[in-house]
Amino acid sequence: MTTFGIPWLRKLALAADDFDEDHRDLLDKVNALLLATSSANETQVLMANSGLRVAAQEHFAREEVQMRALQYPEMEQHCESHRRLLDGLSSLQFMLRNIGGFSRRNTEGFVSTTGLFAFLQRWFEAHLTNDDRKFADFLAQRAPSVAAEVA
Repeated sequence: MTTFGIPWLRKLALAADDFDEDHRDLLDKVNALLLATSSANETQVLMANSGLRVAAQEHFAREEVQMRALQYPEMEQHCESHRRLLDGLSSLQFMLRNIGGFSRRNTEGFVSTTGLFAFLQRWFEAHLTNDDRKFADFLAQRAPSVAAEVA
């Protein structure tokens, strides 16, 4: 059994404590999902997937409220990235419940733990280093006191 994990890297930090704390929590949940998938226990995978989806939805909602309030100009693109992750997690849940686990290909292309790892790693690192970095920079320029309070 192979287990994968995505490490917290310095480049992922945005220098906003609440923001970084949320992202570390999401990364913990991503890694819990990856660990569960390597166990081949669908119940554990479903529970880990659900935990990640809930945490992501809550974080995204807080982020999107703040973007709207500050009229963030790249909000649509940012929210689309949020939707892609949530769609991928929904596809994983559907696949586990209806297709019989990781033995068949689903619409997102998750065939194995390796495929799921690649999807989550690409999404997580790209989102934090690009989309969230731009938003953090926008906050720092627009309202320096707000940047420290990002949730």
